Amino acid sequence: MRIILRLIAVLAVAAIGFAVFLGVYGGKDTVTYQEEVAIVLGGGVLCNNDDGRPNEVLRRRLDKTIEYHKQNPTAKIIVTGGDEKSDCGSEAIIMQKYLIEHNISEDIILVEDRATSTTENFRYAREIMQEQNLAYAVAITSRSHIFRAVQNAQRMGLSVQTLHATEPWYSLPFAYGYEVPRTLLFLASPPRAVEVE
Repeated sequence: MRIILRLIAVLAVAAIGFAVFLGVYGGKDTVTYQEEVAIVLGGGVLCNNDDGRPNEVLRRRLDKTIEYHKQNPTAKIIVTGGDEKSDCGSEAIIMQKYLIEHNISEDIILVEDRATSTTENFRYAREIMQEQNLAYAVAITSRSHIFRAVQNAQRMGLSVQTLHATEPWYSLPFAYGYEVPRTLLFLASPPRAVEVE
């Protein structure tokens, strides 16, 4: 029994240590505000009577995107996220609507509405970037998600700068409780890398 308890304690300490690493890594923004495109990762929507809106996590990512746009207004914005299996439509469309409501021109917003994972977010965003002749990108997502986002982007042939959005204090246990095992699983079994042309 003592061995099991010690093992649990070691695993708990390791998980907390890795969560701290994710938080520190995610807080070190590398954004230059000279990027050609901002890739905004989805974070969940709320659907009520056919009216979709970003949840608090996604709203903060979008608000950070609006801040970014004010400093680099010529950059394109790729909103990412497929159908949430709701009557409200895809996450990306809801994100686009939010940005337009906050005075960002529809002309600079590019919609990636097929992805159902972070890996696919970057795979399809890369296709859009190639079509638009865009190369220099910043990824905007929550602090806990930055590390895994960067790893996914690299596997999909993209080198991205980063800009993190804060997370609600009440969501931190869930956010890091999700990201720690999810990131470890990704590192243990990463998706097939895309060859850079």
